[in-house]
Amino acid sequence: MPSWPQFKECCNLRFGPPIRINPLGEIARMRQSGTVTEYVEKFLSPLAHNDPLTTKQQVQLFTSGLTDLLHVDVEMQKPLDLQVAMSMARAYEQRATIMATSSKENSSMAIRQPQGMSLKGTVGEERILRQLTATEMAERKEKGLCFSCDGNSQEATDVSAFSNLKLLMMLRRTIRHELHEDKLCLHGGVVL
Repeated sequence: MPSWPQFKECCNLRFGPPIRINPLGEIARMRQSGTVTEYVEKFLSPLAHNDPLTTKQQVQLFTSGLTDLLHVDVEMQKPLDLQVAMSMARAYEQRATIMATSSKENSSMAIRQPQGMSLKGTVGEERILRQLTATEMAERKEKGLCFSCDGNSQEATDVSAFSNLKLLMMLRRTIRHELHEDKLCLHGGVVL
């Protein structure tokens, strides 16, 4: 009957990857290139073929291979073991993904529509949006005209600003005062 080290070596030769000369060096050189889950799988394979490491060494080797953003976050929490470090890395990766997604959404909402951008009106025809100057807005308000088209207040319908998010967003960009009850022209523009 073989001893445990002999049995382990036979299993490594039969089922493991090619014979490793320096599995610890392989772990130390390993860097995260994809998701944390992919990195964990790559990390655990040579770890199983290595001589026993202390828990602290395992955590240090694992965190040193994470991306810069993740390894700083995980190391600051001082995980007690490898499983906790892996779990933290997954959580921080998920947070970073959510933050990146929400910042893309927020930045795309903050970008103004370019002049001459074509949009469909509420009655189905295409209309052109352009940025009005302060004097143009004052003239249109005085005449009771829509800010988006040449429609007047007779073509307008009363609409609560709180029931129409699109209207509120447009007003927030163009008019710097609170809106309680205003009129919306049939083309989707605002008449004050």
